[in-house]
Amino acid sequence: MLGALVRVAHTAMIGEYSRWLASSPYTDIQPAHAAAIQPLWQLPEGARLTTLARMAGMTKQSMGALVDALEHGGYVERVDDPDDRRASRVRLTARGGWTISAPRSDSSSTPCDILPEARVAPHVRSSAVHRREYNAAALSSG
Repeated sequence: MLGALVRVAHTAMIGEYSRWLASSPYTDIQPAHAAAIQPLWQLPEGARLTTLARMAGMTKQSMGALVDALEHGGYVERVDDPDDRRASRVRLTARGGWTISAPRSDSSSTPCDILPEARVAPHVRSSAVHRREYNAAALSSG
């Protein structure tokens, strides 16, 4: 049941983010780009591409494609890694920072708007009925 509720919340969040992106000046960003942008919001010093890929659970090549597109749009930049001259870090630009902060400040939605009770209740109700039926069957056979 918890997995179903998390899936409903995740789907609603992605839908809300997609709607915001469509009406924002960031029309070249897709929800998939959040895999690269979101961790960087928490890491102002930037992160290596391999670190971003690991955090997102994707290959370095896939993360590289996302970062390339974001760099082309001016959302991220590659800078020298101060810990290793052979490596580089990816970090948000000022434009990239707005892709995370603007939806938060612009949102007039509440959790109840995004996850109306009608969408969650059937999952909860179904699980409770299933549990009662299982318990009743176990008692009668025992």
